[in-house]
Amino acid sequence: MVVIEVSDSVTKLIIGVYFSRERAEQEVAKSDKSWWVGGPVYKEFKGVSCDI
Repeated sequence: MVVIEVSDSVTKLIIGVYFSRERAEQEVAKSDKSWWVGGPVYKEFKGVSCDI
């Protein structure tokens, strides 16, 4: 499984965690940009387990 973490490039605040890059980009495009300081940073994690 692949997980994409999106954070602000300046504040390092995590904006969201998504299961595809496409979905992450869609959500960033829809988000309220007024609180963003920098731009989005997409960090990909592969082989993530969602076991509880």
